[in-house]
Amino acid sequence: MRTVPASLRLPLQLSVFAAAYYLGAMAYIALYWRTGDLPPIWPPAGLYLAVLLLAPPGRWPWWIAAAAPAGLAAFLIGGYGLPTAIGMFVADTLAAVIGAWLVQLACGRPFRIDGLRAFAVLIGAGAIFAPMPSALVGALVLAVGEGLPFQASVANWWSGDFTAVVLVSPLIVLWASSDGFWPKGWRPAEMGAARTAELLALLLATLAVPAVILAWLDWSFSFLAMPVLLWAAIRFGPLEAALCNLLLAAVAIEQTMTGLGVGAVDPGAVAERLHYLQVFLAFMAIGASLTVALALRDWRTANRARALGEARWTAMLDHAPLAIAVLDTDGRVVSTNRRYMDWYRPGGEA
Repeated sequence: MRTVPASLRLPLQLSVFAAAYYLGAMAYIALYWRTGDLPPIWPPAGLYLAVLLLAPPGRWPWWIAAAAPAGLAAFLIGGYGLPTAIGMFVADTLAAVIGAWLVQLACGRPFRIDGLRAFAVLIGAGAIFAPMPSALVGALVLAVGEGLPFQASVANWWSGDFTAVVLVSPLIVLWASSDGFWPKGWRPAEMGAARTAELLALLLATLAVPAVILAWLDWSFSFLAMPVLLWAAIRFGPLEAALCNLLLAAVAIEQTMTGLGVGAVDPGAVAERLHYLQVFLAFMAIGASLTVALALRDWRTANRARALGEARWTAMLDHAPLAIAVLDTDGRVVSTNRRYMDWYRPGGEA
């Protein structure tokens, strides 16, 4: 497979980012037009934060410049005036820059979700704290430019950014951490037929099981979707868990915004529906899948490191020129090297 020339790599990445930003914004606007309710997730927020996390600060102006026309075009198509659109994009950029700066400050550059600590920093700084000043600025812009209520706008803005960072940012960061386009373990040469079939079954179940549960059962049964996410976390890893989180969220949002599924207690209770939905998505993404997947990866990494250390210790002992025995506190022999076994017989006779 031919690689992209280095001179074209950054322009191509910026173009893909701008297109994804625009499509995410238009998906939000289209869902609002179709249902009349504000969707509980603003996808560009998670995308914006992720690309700044992966880029050195010196290149952030390039990414901001790429996002500007996409964001302004989406806001203008959404019916906002130019001053309001500019203010909203500035607020969006504020959340991404603050979040990326804080996360990189705590975890270093380039940012990698290499354990529970990095994931906790991403959630705390990128999903909870960074959207706060952005929400205040965005709500002020909407209050002045569009006459929208300030308090409600703050809550909607912050919660939409929070959900996006929880669902979108981990997937992008984890995917970008792999070598090449295909993540490790997904390459055809690395996946056998059984593993490929299991991955496809997982993705289909992620779409099908929540759809059935959310459409046909009361919202309290929606947590029966948890086994699917645990399947991804235990059998695969953080990347697959993040992907399943996003797919499940797409189904849940579609069902809820159309009056079905989690939170669809009363078709008129919009705020209640969205509250239930966001609690559901946050719990599933943070508590049920990614945390489990990262904890298991840390545990497996620790076990591999311990096994490697024991193997090195055994090799060092076996190649030592002296007979070595390790005793416990009672004086019993618990391990020996090869030279000891060559020199001594059981019972201590030479």
